[in-house]
Amino acid sequence: MLLLTLVACFGPRPGKELDITGLTGLVITPDAYVVPLGGELQLVAIGVFDDRRTEDVTSAVDWYSSDTSLATVSNELDAEGVLAPRAVGELEVSASAGGVDSNTALVSITDADLVGISVEPAEITLAEGDVMQLQAVAAWSDGSRGDAARQVQWFTDDGGVAQIASGGELTAAGRGDTTIHCEWEGATSNEVPVEVVAGGGGGGSGRADLRVRGVEGVGGGGVVTLSVEIANDGDVGAGTFWVDAFLDPSGSPDVGDLGDDFVLVDYLGPGERFEFTMTLYAGTGSHEVVVFADTNDDVSESSESNNQFSGTVSGGVDDDTTWTDTTDTTWTGGGPNLQVSYFDYLADDTYLYYAVDVTNSGNEDVGEFLIDVFVDRYSAPELYQDGDDWTSVSGLDAGDTAFADFLIADWCYYCESWVLVDGYDYVDETDESDNVDGPLYVFSE
Repeated sequence: MLLLTLVACFGPRPGKELDITGLTGLVITPDAYVVPLGGELQLVAIGVFDDRRTEDVTSAVDWYSSDTSLATVSNELDAEGVLAPRAVGELEVSASAGGVDSNTALVSITDADLVGISVEPAEITLAEGDVMQLQAVAAWSDGSRGDAARQVQWFTDDGGVAQIASGGELTAAGRGDTTIHCEWEGATSNEVPVEVVAGGGGGGSGRADLRVRGVEGVGGGGVVTLSVEIANDGDVGAGTFWVDAFLDPSGSPDVGDLGDDFVLVDYLGPGERFEFTMTLYAGTGSHEVVVFADTNDDVSESSESNNQFSGTVSGGVDDDTTWTDTTDTTWTGGGPNLQVSYFDYLADDTYLYYAVDVTNSGNEDVGEFLIDVFVDRYSAPELYQDGDDWTSVSGLDAGDTAFADFLIADWCYYCESWVLVDGYDYVDETDESDNVDGPLYVFSE
């Protein structure tokens, strides 16, 4: 699922027709791309305004490339945000308008062959009328991967059930079942089943139920870093929704209020949980913090009573104070915690390609650790067992994610695969139970 972090402050940029008065945040989405040499990419900048409105402001910002020898980004009329690759390599792109700076997006220019495309999420359940953003993860023969949702061509088997805009925005148009997929550069993605149900059914039927399941705050140097876990306890997926963090609010925040930091979650399926970090510039002393899920009330829920959590933390220069919601959480604090946050595969006639994301959800950095992939195994791997392939990660800061890719040439046509993180127990973690993921069922013709 895609998580967008937006940076606040603003001033309108003259010379553009689009009125962006009142803009408080600016983001390039997604924040990582892989672009084939000889192609081009339309970048998009999304603005967030002080009335919580979001709008495409691509034509109203200045675009920047960190290395114009690798790729340029156009500011010309009717071509704003078009990235043109020039050479293989990695660069950063950003945008700004009147003093507001966007996040930095990483662009990899490759001349490798496209291995395949995987649509995420792999299964979708939405209430009628809901909207969400799809991802199309493209995998290349050099091991690189990135979202190509704005580059691929999208298809739906029944437009009366699910409609998809060219950039991958899916609208649950009507009740029923269908499948969707995408195609690009001769590759075809997995078929994703989509179920659209009537919203607002009794007893929670046809509704999501978002809950702030766990929050941990760490103060120091005048900054408070929040580790947040959101759960969807409903029986329907939650489409795009906001999560806001408020520092010292005057009372309980209301729907539509703008937090001091905010993120946009594109989809959270029924029964799923999602973890991310937020940052508040608190200054010294003790502060109240409130985390509010679905701040704009975009999601029809069976219960709205569990969408907020509040606590107190210090932002002192040398302070290490932490607080935790202990009523229903696995947060333990006080150290690192490596966990498998993504594990999936793509297959063709030659290779089996695994993609693994490992997140350090704790509050301390870690040094070197191993990631092992087990291709054909019917039980979970244990410590000190070597996988069929492995890679070493030199270190991972608290809150960051490491991305590992594996290309397997000798593999089975139907098997169960696993991934093991820190298999030689280099890292002393607060929770060792989430270092294994699987079984991942691998199918291939």
